[in-house]
Amino acid sequence: MGNVIEYYDFAIFGYLAAIIGANFFPSEDPAAATLASFGAFAAGALMRPIGAIAFGHLGDSLSRRSVLMLSILTMAVPTGLFALLPTYQQAGLFAPIALVLLRLVQGLSVGGEFSGSIVFANESGPSRFKGVMTAIATSGGLFGILLGGFVCYLVTSALDPHDMTEWGWRIPFALSILISATGLYFRHGLEDNYEPPEHDTSIPLMRLWRNHRAALLGAFGAVVSGTVIFYTLAVYSVGWTTSYGGLSNSDSLQIGTIVLGIGMVVFIGAGYLADRLGTMRIFRVGLVLAILAAYPLYMAMSGGGYAVILLCETLLFCILALILLPSYVLMVDIFPPDVRSTGLAISVNVAEGIVGGSMPMVLQFAVTKTGFIMSPAVAIILGAAITLSIIAYSPAWRTLRHRVG
Repeated sequence: MGNVIEYYDFAIFGYLAAIIGANFFPSEDPAAATLASFGAFAAGALMRPIGAIAFGHLGDSLSRRSVLMLSILTMAVPTGLFALLPTYQQAGLFAPIALVLLRLVQGLSVGGEFSGSIVFANESGPSRFKGVMTAIATSGGLFGILLGGFVCYLVTSALDPHDMTEWGWRIPFALSILISATGLYFRHGLEDNYEPPEHDTSIPLMRLWRNHRAALLGAFGAVVSGTVIFYTLAVYSVGWTTSYGGLSNSDSLQIGTIVLGIGMVVFIGAGYLADRLGTMRIFRVGLVLAILAAYPLYMAMSGGGYAVILLCETLLFCILALILLPSYVLMVDIFPPDVRSTGLAISVNVAEGIVGGSMPMVLQFAVTKTGFIMSPAVAIILGAAITLSIIAYSPAWRTLRHRVG
């Protein structure tokens, strides 16, 4: 449920960016106000590495369950408070300052929630179902994005633009309180079998850096490919298919929504395949498919029409599932239990922050400055090649391969 809340907030903040900008960052230029609201959203991302260290420390020093309970609270409370915030017209400078501060608190939560749920799913369930358990935890994020988009669609359809700008934008944020309460209810009864080390009471981050630097680098490399593909599909593809695929913006958005819905099922399927056929084998197959298929699929999408683009994006999402799901399962195994929460949190959040956060901007720059519209395909190929090289030659991955095959 924590991942649902995290990505629900991600979605509604993005969908309502223009309205939030007008209410909290008033400007004569609407584009500048929208940009300022995205800046506030980005401020939360800056806190992710700090949240990764803090929640990772908590998970390795105390319990995995404590991370899940605290992270959902630090995400839910600020999201709910957004619904009560006064606007700039009502409170002046206090309004944007309060908005940014709440985003910073949320950023801390994001730094621990996703990785914490993956660690818990892998450690608490039967070993033969690691892939499916991880898929369920990951699919929560996709469901959150779909739910956020659906709620915003319902509210904007029911209200006229004036009411939506005046007070209607608060409704999606207020509804997060109900989602959060449900998540807290289910997480309250979780059983945690993790026992922190008694022989070594040093800070987990120091233990990680002192003894497991190779594993940290290997884990970061493992998540590069999945991060590149996800941010290319989920963030950049709407603009690309509108500009170069011959689609309207509404058709591009519709395809993105359909693919996310399909992705929830595909992720579960990828987890099942990983459990049945071997996680490392599925991981390598996904990476090879990304290298071989990315360019032809983007060639087909460039002017291919609605049906072709829908099919190609669905195939790319299937490839993403074959990469992302196994990488998360294997990243849990690459770290020993006493630094696992910290190691996974840092690896995922550094990759998300550096690679994922910059990917849309890098792709847009490459396409507009060079005119080479196949830049997204090249990025996917390079990301997959980097990850494939790291799992082939990294000492940490060689050790892991001997254990898992």
